[in-house]
Amino acid sequence: MDNELTCYLDAEKIIFRTNENGFCMMEYADEIYKRVNLLKTCPQISPHKFICVQKMDSTEIGIIKDLNELDEESKIVAINELEKKYFLPEITKFVSIKIKPGTAFMDCIFGNVRKSFAVRDVSHNVFYVDNHTARINDSDGNRYIVNINKLNKKSRKMIEPLLY
Repeated sequence: MDNELTCYLDAEKIIFRTNENGFCMMEYADEIYKRVNLLKTCPQISPHKFICVQKMDSTEIGIIKDLNELDEESKIVAINELEKKYFLPEITKFVSIKIKPGTAFMDCIFGNVRKSFAVRDVSHNVFYVDNHTARINDSDGNRYIVNINKLNKKSRKMIEPLLY
């Protein structure tokens, strides 16, 4: 342990595997965790560094300083798990956006895939992350990214009034 607040895990003692149900499990210091949750503490700056490992009840087990310090199989399992969790599909076109009290219903295109979803509390779930990129969080907990500069004029007119 490097300080009182943070428990850094020794990468040499970590073994990540996928269990029979397809979930990430971890062996660490002679203890087996049948399912763990991995969280990026710095997803934009250091996506493979400072990874928080939690039990499924959100109790923190510790932090991995760098996934590159893991054995190759463990590293692959961890990266695959993080890619599933942090997957952000990019909306390339808005087909329609219908506003009802408290909820926006969006029909969108992601490349060649069309999807409809609801967004509750638009003022907190549709927002800019930088000058030209917005993020949308739907009511099911999915997240989407939108490059406003890449949208056609019609799509831009639909989404811009919702951005704060």
